[in-house]
Amino acid sequence: EHAFDAVIFVVDSNDRDRIEDTYIELDEMLSEELLEKCPFLVFANKQDLPNSMSVAEIADRLKLHALRRRIWYIQTCCATTGDGIWEGMDWVVKTVQQQEAAIPAQGPQEAGSLLADLKESREQSAKLTGFSLGRLGTPSPEDHDSAADSASTADTEALDVGAHGETAVA
Repeated sequence: EHAFDAVIFVVDSNDRDRIEDTYIELDEMLSEELLEKCPFLVFANKQDLPNSMSVAEIADRLKLHALRRRIWYIQTCCATTGDGIWEGMDWVVKTVQQQEAAIPAQGPQEAGSLLADLKESREQSAKLTGFSLGRLGTPSPEDHDSAADSASTADTEALDVGAHGETAVA
């Protein structure tokens, strides 16, 4: 069994014709048992185009607000300029760290096993993608010069979202 830290899903914000297909793909992916506890980030790409969908419209069309007991975050971005990428990755890092911090409460033996699984998962992911959550930290302030927009609802019934995007499950 393979444990995943998070899911990153990229949406073409300018492609209104295929947003229904995008919803079907996302719904199928989120029904996977291995991903049920993974927080997921939706990058709303191509925000530099004049007719791109807003965060609110994408969240509505993907039915994100209907999800229960799922941690999600939607971040606008522009892949060609990098705008919004660090903000989204910063959310992933913080959210995974919050989940890891909760693991020791499950008992030392079980927590050790879960932490080992997380470490192995990260190492395998890093080999495949070239990225490692351990290397991504909070970007420097100059990396945050972004006009990107975001929205988040996690466990739609019980999430506090801080003014700076921090999330904490109540």
